[in-house]
Amino acid sequence: MTSPLRIRSYRQTDAVRLEEIFRQAVSAIGPQHYSEEQVSAWSGPRVNAERLDAMYSDGRATFIAVDGTEKVVAFSDMEPDGHIDMLYCDPAFARQGYATALVRATEMEARRQTLRRLFTEASEAAKPVFARMGFEVRYRRDIEVDGVAIHNWAMEKRLAPSPVAR
Repeated sequence: MTSPLRIRSYRQTDAVRLEEIFRQAVSAIGPQHYSEEQVSAWSGPRVNAERLDAMYSDGRATFIAVDGTEKVVAFSDMEPDGHIDMLYCDPAFARQGYATALVRATEMEARRQTLRRLFTEASEAAKPVFARMGFEVRYRRDIEVDGVAIHNWAMEKRLAPSPVAR
């Protein structure tokens, strides 16, 4: 990581930047694993700042990674049942530990909430990050996004109960 990392909670003013990160990540990293048609469908209009703000204002745990200049560079979330819906990093900051730090923060929050598992549907790009953090592939998911066939991976990590303090 080239600059100090800090994880903080979502702020409404982050929504536009999160949409930018989503689009940049899908456009720059997606073609390494998916066809042009698949990337186009994936980055379609269903994810936008308004939708992200509505999602991240619903009470779920949302984590924002900022660099040493306080620039928002990555984000992730966790729904109350332990589902990680999104994990995206600005391509200029990819492979610098930001996504790993976000998954680690998510796991810490899940343990704090005494959840027994985390689960996600990981893209080909995100699959190695989750695997390094102990998530196991359950199965390949063949889905359609705006009429275009695409796949991702159902992954899960079981969380052992925390020892009771004595």
